[in-house]
Amino acid sequence: MIRNRNKDVKGGLTVEVRNGNFEQAFRLFKKKVNRSGIKQELRDRKFFKKPSEMRREALKKAIKREKKRLQAQQDML
Repeated sequence: MIRNRNKDVKGGLTVEVRNGNFEQAFRLFKKKVNRSGIKQELRDRKFFKKPSEMRREALKKAIKREKKRLQAQQDML
C-alpha cells in the first residue's frame, strides 16, 4: 500500500496494483472500503434521519453487540 507518495493525493484509500493483477487489487480495495465504513456512511447520509431515529438505531446496535458478546462468552465455557 502506498500512502502520500504523491503530494497531490490527500487522504483516501489507496491500493497498489502488483504485476498487473487488477482483480486482486480491486478486491482488496472493496474490503478496505467496507471496513472503513464509507459505504454505510453514504447510505446513512442519503436521507435525513431525525436524532431520535439515530439514537434508536444506536441502541439496537449496542444490544446486538452485547448479545453477540454474551453468546461468545457462553460458547467459550
